[in-house]
Amino acid sequence: MSKLHAATLASRRGEVDLLRQDIGNLAETGHVYLDFDHTLFLWNSTEAFLNEARPSSILAPLLKLVSGLVPWKFLGKNGYFVWRDAVRVAMVLLLAPWTLGRFRKAAPDIYARERNRLLEAAVGGLDPSRIIIVSFGLHWIIRALLKGSPFEHATIVAPGLFELPSARARGKLAMLARNGFTINPDTDIVVSDSARDDADILKAVRQAHVIRWAGENTTPAHASA
Repeated sequence: MSKLHAATLASRRGEVDLLRQDIGNLAETGHVYLDFDHTLFLWNSTEAFLNEARPSSILAPLLKLVSGLVPWKFLGKNGYFVWRDAVRVAMVLLLAPWTLGRFRKAAPDIYARERNRLLEAAVGGLDPSRIIIVSFGLHWIIRALLKGSPFEHATIVAPGLFELPSARARGKLAMLARNGFTINPDTDIVVSDSARDDADILKAVRQAHVIRWAGENTTPAHASA
């Protein structure tokens, strides 16, 4: 079903131009579903939150320990992807709850630094009600990052902390359905950076774009600690 356009680097202007063309030809009833991490936001929203955890001398080693030593494969299929972020965020909130306030204060500046200006420009002419951010990141982290941005009041479909593992296990189509959204394969557009993580939603539409954007930030939290 899907007309999947893929690009390894967004400097391939032809792919971005094709996305702009599809958005320009969007049907009156069509919506654009945007992934957040490494798409609208060029970093990872969970890493952005965890990077604010202090004292870093204690929390950075703990985060690396959890990531590297927990036997994620015994927690079910795709255990690393399904469980790791939920466990790390829960640990930081338990051990350093002040991180939440610190992050909320820093979040708008973090987004301003890591925003995807090419994608923002591509969707800039659309009515905001036609843009839906759908993410496996945490809803409250994304909302904090978008504060003061053009997407501050955008519709966000993303899980809370306790919903995160099940949302990742079920996929984005199921998450959208649970929130009252049904994708129209003929009129809607999906934009993501990952053909693997977002396979279900990408295959659900005729106009699917997988783009690895120039300027993508893959730095983990506390990389220099």
